[in-house]
Amino acid sequence: MSPQRTSLGHLRVVDLTDIRGALAGRILADLGADVIRIEPATGDPARLAPPFTSDVVAADRSLPFLFRNLGKRGVVLDLDDAAGWARFVELCDRADILVENTNDPRLAPDAVRARHPALVHATIGDCGRSGPRAGWRLEPLPAFAASGALWGSGFPDRPPCWLPGFQAHDCASVVAVAGALAAVRSRTRDGRGQTVEVSVQEAAMASLAPWWILLADYQRRFPLLPRVYPRDADGPAVVLPVADGWVRILAVTPRQLRAVVALLLGLEPEAAREWTAAPVAARVNPWAPLETALAKVGEGGVELASLLVGALARLPVHPDPLRAIHAALDALRFVAGTALARRRRDEVVAHGLRLGLPIAPVLRPEEFVVAEQTRARAFFRHTDFPHLETAPVAPFPCNLSATPVVLARPAPHPGEDTGGFAPREPRSAVGPADARPPLAGLRVVSLGVGAVVPELCATLRDLGADVVKIESARSPDFLRRLTLDFASPNRSFMFNDENRGQRSVCNDLSTERGRALALRLCAAADVVAENRQGGLVERLGLGYDAVRARRPDVIYVSSQGYGRGGPLAGAPAYGPMAAAFVGATWLWNHPDAPYPGGSSLEHPDHFAGRLLAVAVLAALEHRARTGEGQHVELAQSEAAAFLLGDVYLQEACTGRPSVQRGNAAVDACPHGVYRAQGTDRWLALAVADDEAWVRFCHLLGWKPEERFATLAGRLAAGAALDARVTAWTSNHAPEQAAARLQAAGISAFPVQAPDDHRDDPHLAARGALVTIDDPEVGDVLHVGSPLRLSATPVAPPAPAPRLGADTEDVLVHVLGLDRDDARRLVEDGVCR
Repeated sequence: MSPQRTSLGHLRVVDLTDIRGALAGRILADLGADVIRIEPATGDPARLAPPFTSDVVAADRSLPFLFRNLGKRGVVLDLDDAAGWARFVELCDRADILVENTNDPRLAPDAVRARHPALVHATIGDCGRSGPRAGWRLEPLPAFAASGALWGSGFPDRPPCWLPGFQAHDCASVVAVAGALAAVRSRTRDGRGQTVEVSVQEAAMASLAPWWILLADYQRRFPLLPRVYPRDADGPAVVLPVADGWVRILAVTPRQLRAVVALLLGLEPEAAREWTAAPVAARVNPWAPLETALAKVGEGGVELASLLVGALARLPVHPDPLRAIHAALDALRFVAGTALARRRRDEVVAHGLRLGLPIAPVLRPEEFVVAEQTRARAFFRHTDFPHLETAPVAPFPCNLSATPVVLARPAPHPGEDTGGFAPREPRSAVGPADARPPLAGLRVVSLGVGAVVPELCATLRDLGADVVKIESARSPDFLRRLTLDFASPNRSFMFNDENRGQRSVCNDLSTERGRALALRLCAAADVVAENRQGGLVERLGLGYDAVRARRPDVIYVSSQGYGRGGPLAGAPAYGPMAAAFVGATWLWNHPDAPYPGGSSLEHPDHFAGRLLAVAVLAALEHRARTGEGQHVELAQSEAAAFLLGDVYLQEACTGRPSVQRGNAAVDACPHGVYRAQGTDRWLALAVADDEAWVRFCHLLGWKPEERFATLAGRLAAGAALDARVTAWTSNHAPEQAAARLQAAGISAFPVQAPDDHRDDPHLAARGALVTIDDPEVGDVLHVGSPLRLSATPVAPPAPAPRLGADTEDVLVHVLGLDRDDARRLVEDGVCR
């Protein structure tokens, strides 16, 4: 039997990361690369990270280690021994990629390039390799605090609450893989390797919470906007109670808002349409104020918000729109608590979907594993690997039609040494340096809306691709409408962040000529990407089969909320629905929270877009070697699930379901978010082991106590220790406290809000934030690209396109129309 074809089967990777960076090698292995994990003779400390299969503490049973190192081979090396170092150097000589997060001075980028000029060196630093905080170590909780995501998560009357796991570090792993594959592509031009430098903080800012930082600049133009969006649990994607649990909804369009009313009234679609058409005075029902408001809903978001708030809160619209919106959401929860109290979760979700409402059940992780949609798509793999057996293993979640993901082997067993890489053919001679961006000359056509596909396209554009976005005045990207200024479609801060540097072509897809032009544009592209509601692009004649018939080697990307196939294939969804469906919303909570609110972040949208970028780069690598295109497909829910992979293993391997822990951890104490000096200021702290505890006590001047010398003793007294820690942190500014703790070798970081990022000297020193001159808004500060390539820098930042600004240019220079024909298409309304 011949081996399965993979995208990266020709690549060799040396993995010198700890558990925090191990997902990078895991992704490369899933895509077919030969990945060798370097481990000392004493074993990786992460082998003792709980939980363990069958609760047996052993080096081959750690679920986080087993999940994050699947597919890798093992090599045992002592890098402080001359022979061990020589063997490591030989491995790098024969490898294509080295990925590490060590801060070892021998692996400084210049030193690596001098020893291995053809090697792509992906180096991951918690705060990057430069800047005032270059030497800081961030455990997962402080890293989450550095991203800005922690600031916006949880309820306002409690400490900010994290999503457990390695979320921030995993964002960096995905960015590092994308950068490494881009650098491998560049190497084909001149034979030269290069350094890909990734900061965990910057990657997580870009992948988890990039939009908030723009608000301060947009508020100058639109004073009704808040400068900082407050921590408000579920936010506009409200979590509502039902008889047997919770559901989550997010209504963005007028049609969706009317669907909310119909759901609360118990109306089926036909009755809802009749109700909408009836005169307001003729309707009699208990929700008259709500229905009166929504009956008048037009396309204007400000009018809609005013009416909704007035109806729900029975108050005039408040000059502070956030207070009004929160009053409206509280009223909606109250109304729903009565309307839905006796209805089962599955019934409510099915009803909402019939009405076209983005709605999802708030599932526990274990419920997602057995959900009908999950089983229909066969997301989880059952490997029969040692100590995993039939447990549900989450693979790299992008499905590649020609080169499927593989789980080829278990994680290395303790002491495993599989040798190394075979000698390779001599590399081609190094040619003159080619500093063009890696994707220079590549064309991408975007049929995307919202965040996921535009995020993918923004990443490809950063790497040098020309991205052409198809939309129209009749049907623009819905993010353009989420604005307080309806005089222009070009002033939405969300749209203008997501679509930076792309080109906009107006093309009315409701017309036959518009669809024909769009198909010609797609056929002229290397990559086509869409995330429309399931089945729409096929009905427009723009699906993969139609485009492939015109362009056989196209890389075609599809991403829907719950993916293609399964009972939810056509269901509308936004990021918060995906997070609710996979168990993230439920897990993202303090155990005493009033309901599973999770976060108002649009997670996993931005992260999903970056996962797609990895898949596209892998598919392009395969095409460069074979000439073959393929279809890349991603369920946004499965993108969120990939980040929780070890959580899904727990029940199958230990017999215990997951639990809500807030900011606590089972393998570190103290571990939490502690109030600091100032209003709503917080410090994230992780005392990782017994040695760190000794240093912590010394720093705070605490007398050592035998009962706290072990983790078990500290966990038993967790609440008392948290109170003592708070007594210290509350008298210190979080920046001061974090600096003192880091100097003592203890992982800590301020919980950074958007203004903290804007004023952060470390981010300023690294140029992590970029100012873009928007033609209609002015100077706006954005989170910059987290990709840093030493030889082929990313494209300079540029503003998002004005609607249709590039229509004539693209029709003329891409499709070859003459200018008169292009202008007639605009005049006729086809390209307007």
